[in-house]
Amino acid sequence: GIKGTIKAVDETSVIITVNSNGTEMTFEKPAIKQVDPS
Repeated sequence: GIKGTIKAVDETSVIITVNSNGTEMTFEKPAIKQVDPS
């Protein structure tokens, strides 16, 4: 898998910096937050 560092978290998204090359990826919480069916 990809190892990364969580850079920022807000109400709707999470920004992760990938350690290998510093690429930043933004994930919307509904796409990754699957345990909370709210």
